[in-house]
Amino acid sequence: MNNLTLLYKIQWKMFVNRFFRDKKQTAISGLAALAILAVVAAVIWFFRGRFFYDLGQGSYKEIQLALAIVFSITLMIMFAFQFFASLINLVSNFYKSPDINYLVSTPLPSGLVLMYKLINHTFKSIGKEAVFFFPLYIAIAISINATALFYIILPITYIIVAAIASSLGIIFGMIFLRKFSIRIYRYLVNIGNFIVIAAVWLLALNFITIPEPLGKIAEFILTRENIALIIPFISGAELLSNTALGLELTALKPLAYLLGVAAVLIVLTYYTAKHNFYAGWMNSTHVAEKKTTPMQKKHKKTATKNSHPILSLTKYEFIRASKNYDIMAGALLFYALYIGMMFYLNTSDMEFKLAAAIAMAAGMFFISTGTAVPFVSSEITKNPQTAKFQYSTMKFLPLKSKDILSARILMIFIPTLVVLTIGLTTLAISLDQTLTVILIANLLQLFILIGYVTLSQAYEVMYYQRFFENQKFIGGLISLLAPIVYQLLTIGLFILYQLKPLFPNLWLNPILNIPTLVAIATLTILCQLTYTYNLGKKAWDKMEF
Repeated sequence: MNNLTLLYKIQWKMFVNRFFRDKKQTAISGLAALAILAVVAAVIWFFRGRFFYDLGQGSYKEIQLALAIVFSITLMIMFAFQFFASLINLVSNFYKSPDINYLVSTPLPSGLVLMYKLINHTFKSIGKEAVFFFPLYIAIAISINATALFYIILPITYIIVAAIASSLGIIFGMIFLRKFSIRIYRYLVNIGNFIVIAAVWLLALNFITIPEPLGKIAEFILTRENIALIIPFISGAELLSNTALGLELTALKPLAYLLGVAAVLIVLTYYTAKHNFYAGWMNSTHVAEKKTTPMQKKHKKTATKNSHPILSLTKYEFIRASKNYDIMAGALLFYALYIGMMFYLNTSDMEFKLAAAIAMAAGMFFISTGTAVPFVSSEITKNPQTAKFQYSTMKFLPLKSKDILSARILMIFIPTLVVLTIGLTTLAISLDQTLTVILIANLLQLFILIGYVTLSQAYEVMYYQRFFENQKFIGGLISLLAPIVYQLLTIGLFILYQLKPLFPNLWLNPILNIPTLVAIATLTILCQLTYTYNLGKKAWDKMEF
């Protein structure tokens, strides 16, 4: 136990050195924390005003039923996301973890090392969804004037339910990885994660209904309380509902079930990991020798010799990204969000002009971000300070800065353009638009997308200049705001033009006309293709390692 405490003391020291090493860094961390709190407060205000403004006005039974439904569904979704997050992070946190080799080589007992990694993995897996679920639950609590005990029980319930989901992910993942390769595991997990995200979106948008057999199974379980409470998200929902309504004594039973299931699963997880992890780790570290045939060697030499440097570099980046399985789920998440948005736009009563503008603006963010995710090394997600060094290999290639920047623009632009073109064309066809309108809409999207990708890639490189390295807050703020301002000038003003009848007294109305909007958008795009592109080239030339 002393050794485990020492490991966490070292981890705490690393945390302090990263965020509070001096007064300047402490101030930056404080500002970032205030910004996060402001965003959380805004999300709480949105949830309460949009969904739960009249939740506390119903009868006691209506409130109780509404809480049971909302808490059960949200905890079930969170449970599924946490389960797949645990499966996805299992390889990077255990089998491919940079510190696992070091920890195993120390005199620390193997069981202690495993326990340390299990605890770290659980807390890394359960943190991301909290940003969404806590504001949601707090908004509900404020709407119904929940008791003070609810705010104490809420984080405890969330951690326990999420830890159970994470433990199940560890059990299934380690048993699978003992017998099968990491590549097969990653493929199956990413496919499963995508199916879960798509199912949640389709259920939320009422595109699919729960199959009748599943409904009967759910009804059978829910009518038997002792069986139902074994399921973590049901016992967690009942615990939160009873606590919010002041039924503390009634809440003791689901709390006991929740703690009992958690204790059993945590012990089972440890023993499962103890018997499966090291065998799977040894299998994953073995790399089979690959033999290259003479034909493959000849093709490789010919392809390298005849390819343009920009195309060769772009092809290399795509090959590297296709093998980055660790964070492929992040890309699938952004793609799933885009698909969900397109389903909504296809079934809404919105005019095509407004729907197309929203699809372009949101699609450029979702798809370009999702496309960029696999190009980021998984090591960078654990230590963002090493992000700059992903460019070190390209910096020392015998290529000009414009070739490198052009390749980076192409590797994001091509997949994004393909997906957005398919999405916009599908939207136009579903809204009965002519071929001419479809071609014009896709052409406008093409020009706007070129400027957007050029801007994002140029500012990403500029972020690693010496000035921005010394002023990280300013650099991060510019990198965040620049794409937003670009979209406001190219698409945002057009959306306001379409919504002009709803805001007759808006101060921007005098300039919201087609000639002015076309002029502003054209100048903005040309600026990105000339001025910003040249800034990106100069940033490549000045980058130091």
